[in-house]
Amino acid sequence: CSHALSLAKPLAAYHSYLGVGGEQEALQQGFNFRQQVMVPSLGSAMSSSPAAPVIAENSSRSEGNPVAEENAASEKGCAGLPSQKSTLSLAVALAPALPSTSPLAKPLAAYHSRLGVRGEQEALQQSFNLMQQVMAPSLGSAMSSSPVAPVIAENSSCSQGNPVAEEKAASEKGCARLPSQKSTLSLASPPVLAFEDLTYIVGRKSMCGAARADSKQILRNVTGCARGGRMLAIMGGSGAGKTSLLDVLTLKIAGSCVQGSITLNGKPLKQQRFLKCASYVAQEPLLWSQLTTRETLRYGADLHGAGSSAKEREALVDEVLDHTGLKSCEHTLVGDLFRKGLSGGQKKRLCIAEALVKRPSILVLDEPTSALDSTAAFEVTRLLQGLAKSSNLLILCTIHQPSHRVFQLFDDTLILAAGRVAYCGPTEDAVRHMTSLGMPPLKAGMSLPEYLLDVTNTDFTAAEQVEKILDSWVPHPIEPSDAEGAGVRETEMRGVGVQTLILGRRLAWITLRDPMLYASRWLFALVANLVFAWVYMDARDRTQAQVLPRIWLLSWCMGAPAFMSVVVIAVYSLDFHILQKELRNGMYRPTAYVMSQTLLMIPSLLVLSACSLLPLYLIVGYSWSVVVEMWLALSVCMLWAECLAQLLAVCSPHFLLGMVAYIGVMFIAFLQAGPIISIGSITPVLRWIHSINPWFLCLRAMTTLDFTSSTFDGFGDVGELCDAPPVPCFGKQGADVLDGVGALLSSFGSEHHAAHDIAVAVGVAAATKLGQYAFLSLKVADETFMANVPGDG
Repeated sequence: CSHALSLAKPLAAYHSYLGVGGEQEALQQGFNFRQQVMVPSLGSAMSSSPAAPVIAENSSRSEGNPVAEENAASEKGCAGLPSQKSTLSLAVALAPALPSTSPLAKPLAAYHSRLGVRGEQEALQQSFNLMQQVMAPSLGSAMSSSPVAPVIAENSSCSQGNPVAEEKAASEKGCARLPSQKSTLSLASPPVLAFEDLTYIVGRKSMCGAARADSKQILRNVTGCARGGRMLAIMGGSGAGKTSLLDVLTLKIAGSCVQGSITLNGKPLKQQRFLKCASYVAQEPLLWSQLTTRETLRYGADLHGAGSSAKEREALVDEVLDHTGLKSCEHTLVGDLFRKGLSGGQKKRLCIAEALVKRPSILVLDEPTSALDSTAAFEVTRLLQGLAKSSNLLILCTIHQPSHRVFQLFDDTLILAAGRVAYCGPTEDAVRHMTSLGMPPLKAGMSLPEYLLDVTNTDFTAAEQVEKILDSWVPHPIEPSDAEGAGVRETEMRGVGVQTLILGRRLAWITLRDPMLYASRWLFALVANLVFAWVYMDARDRTQAQVLPRIWLLSWCMGAPAFMSVVVIAVYSLDFHILQKELRNGMYRPTAYVMSQTLLMIPSLLVLSACSLLPLYLIVGYSWSVVVEMWLALSVCMLWAECLAQLLAVCSPHFLLGMVAYIGVMFIAFLQAGPIISIGSITPVLRWIHSINPWFLCLRAMTTLDFTSSTFDGFGDVGELCDAPPVPCFGKQGADVLDGVGALLSSFGSEHHAAHDIAVAVGVAAATKLGQYAFLSLKVADETFMANVPGDG
């Protein structure tokens, strides 16, 4: 019996160490593991071990209820099974991981998987900890004399050195690759993020140090600490201030007042430092739906890859795919409502993976388990815990109503109520703290997070009780660590030129995958202008009666595709959320985004203009001698319309408002385009608009180009061929016709030059594009960069 207990003790201690369950459950799981996993997997090696007879003898008492087994053991004269409490010291004494390999790896990993304790990497690591530091000493001579012992010794060499070299050497020796502490994601020392006396006030004209009557205090003297290698959960009821605290800690502040200090490894955390060393994962999975999993990470690695080679960046992508369990779907499109792709849990893990390719020191997540089922939420949280433990990452996140098994994965918890700290410390000490204040104990069947939220909820719990908890909390002094004063890993941005090329390549690939934004408008312009040209077919005869219809046809040719740019607002409004996330994570500068967008936009609009002009030239027959100039003039008008749509997409609070504004602007531009009303007849208050109206400027340029290269029949030398009124009579030569049209529509005339009009329209389009860049920079700055949290409080 004593030999059998030597196996039971380490297993019970191991369960205690992992926090799997109570004493009875741990013992039962231990015996299940021994019988169902270890013995079949080890095969002959275990059966020939000196421990085999003891295992066989005791197998009769490993069935059923552990309590009944213990009673039966007493009747046989065997000592009782070990208590979880009696082996707690053994569990606490477990040292840091010492990787190795052995035949025990697979059965132990299977055991972890069955218990749902960790991810694959962490499960293997814990398995080796158990094998080397607990089981082997406990089994003593039985294990050392086993045929397994030489195999363990032989394979121990597989876990030393560089992970890549280890994997190659392990493959040659037939060893499995082990999780290494020297991963490219690992930090040399765990960082420490400390925040003291954070106060956050919002309201009109709120001033630091003086709360006004029209202001509101969201956070009040919040103090706490988050450490690398551990996960901090920020919890609280609705309106408790957890999202505001996350915004303050990530320096996402605009037009508000923040007091207090935020330090990273003892140094004030400023905006530029945060961008270089931290990654933020939003609540919603903001991803490019047209890219695959690997492509998403590859572009992220390229943008963050200053100073690294292409081979190193590809190796980083492979490592992140392995860590996040996305290897099986690396070539799957992300997907959206219109195309199948990744599941919700996979998208959430991909967001985490995208943040990891930056190789951050801090990983901040906003409700990473929201909108996920219980299994997906557990897997995502388990992934984060494994990353924290294996790489010394500092992980903090807000979380809303987690399940019990998800909550157990968090090392530390910060509970907020009414903007104040109710508790901040190790998760396992939270209940003891609450009961010490006279709060009711945790009821049977009630999960720990439910209990903590219930006793601190200001909406449904007595105000006196909540106030007692808040007043009783005294922040623990922040203990200095080895990382105090040490540097953290920082990622430098690549140059604007390189960023522009990478973003341009990504945007081109997205457009090829989903060409509807441009291809649909190309087709519409071709079909719509084909209809217009068919209607105005008589305008192919250059007669006095067809002078004005030729102008009107050009106006419709410009208007139909220009109005269709309204769809850009809806598309870019959705893309803007992804843009905000990427800018907030320091992936690139707004300048690079605008430049890459322009590089792809110009050739697409040239194709759009060609599709618009082609029906007119084939059916009506405009002058081929000026086709290039006509194409350029129409392209400039399309460029202005596109830039206007992009500007409104950025500055409008909702894309529907932007679309309404776009239609309004284009309608005004159409009214002042020239053919509808003479510019001279417009009130002086609005007349100035035509001078900066690209629709009018480009239409006049195209009309000038067409008329000056043509002659019109039905006039004669001095008008003798003109029919009697009301038939119009403008002239024979193009310049004379323009002057004749100018008598009706004052904006036209032979004195105007097409090149000048096109140049002015180009200037207006460029100014509109600069306006988009300015609004984009200001909006991003207001929401993500304009943080000024003093480090000295």
